[in-house]
Amino acid sequence: MFKPISKPKLWIIAQNAISAMAVVLGFSFSATAEDIKTYETLQVSCSSFTSNNLDQCDSSYSLSAESENQTVAQSRRIRGGRSKGNVDGYYGGFSIGVGLANGGLGFNNVDPDIEYANSFVGSIFGGIKFSRNFSADIEFTLVQGGLDSDEFDDFVNEDPNDIFNIVNQESDGDYSALAVYINPKFELPLTASDSFNLYISPGIGIAQTNVNFNSGDDIGDLFDSDFSNTGLAYQVKGGASYSFNRRTGVFGQLRYASIAADEDVDDINTFSIETGLKLTF
Repeated sequence: MFKPISKPKLWIIAQNAISAMAVVLGFSFSATAEDIKTYETLQVSCSSFTSNNLDQCDSSYSLSAESENQTVAQSRRIRGGRSKGNVDGYYGGFSIGVGLANGGLGFNNVDPDIEYANSFVGSIFGGIKFSRNFSADIEFTLVQGGLDSDEFDDFVNEDPNDIFNIVNQESDGDYSALAVYINPKFELPLTASDSFNLYISPGIGIAQTNVNFNSGDDIGDLFDSDFSNTGLAYQVKGGASYSFNRRTGVFGQLRYASIAADEDVDDINTFSIETGLKLTF
């Protein structure tokens, strides 16, 4: 059987428990107060108004502040550089297409003209984007096609006077133009992200043209011709472009180009349908 604890002993136990709790609470309050005091001291010591000794500041705070200052400075340099240079970016690319040509060459004693046939049209270009709506580029283009001489051959084969005494005349020929243009470009963005744009781009330049005609073995070199010329060229392009991301996009366009040829032949005028790739830097 357990003996009941007397009242004096209960009081002693309660007194000891209260004393222990007071000691624990007092230690806890003391530690908290010390932390607060240390934190306040650290804040005061980091203030440039109260002390010049910044070694007591927390290292992570210093590193964070330094990193933030560097980021702000770098951002200012980037913005300042773009504003100073008035350049929004650079681009380049290429296009290929099919051209429908008009004109040709003829001879005084032969009625049917020898016409320019359809052509291949290709270009490479590089330029500077000055703003959202305006850019300019330099473009090199190549136009190359054959000559349609069917009417000329029919005329020779069916000559009523049989001057050439032939019945199977076959001639051939080709033409080409290599040009360099300077093109301002005006763009109309249709989306907020500028991923889809409409544009128009006139251009002026200089071109080298060559037109060659071979009248065939049966006639010999009676009508053989080789015309070359260096002259002015102008063009107008218009189309739409779509960007997959900030670097890569595609476009489709229509181009009309007029290129001065030799005075004995017609200028090379082409209307082409093209597609291409554009890269932004």
